[in-house]
Amino acid sequence: TNLAVNKQLWRDFVNREVAQEDRGHSLRTLLILPTQSSSSVLKLIESQYAQAAKEMEERSMVQSETQASISILISRAFSGEDPLRALAYLLSPDVIAKDTSNATAQALKAANMLLPEDTLVDMLRLALSPSRREVLR
Repeated sequence: TNLAVNKQLWRDFVNREVAQEDRGHSLRTLLILPTQSSSSVLKLIESQYAQAAKEMEERSMVQSETQASISILISRAFSGEDPLRALAYLLSPDVIAKDTSNATAQALKAANMLLPEDTLVDMLRLALSPSRREVLR
């Protein structure tokens, strides 16, 4: 079934014993399946942020492949059926605080293509509010 395929591709992707090229192929295959909704991609992003936090705790750095997977997932989130949901998620204070790659920059770049100028300016005011800027420190 599709769920079994999704689970196997995810297991292959997160298995550090699988070659990096094969892991990347598993992630790309997973993301093109029609069963991947915006909300499921956001859950995958969250799981990769958890992996990044674990790596920071254990090694004081995030592996480049974890950062790359977050970027790939973010790109997919913006090409899904609900890019504004992805935008709201990526600009939330919790995600900004977890960001180990350039998710905020990717989100702002996507916002520029998704929103009218006035809406974008209002969104930037919110994104750059004192409480959110504090998270960036």
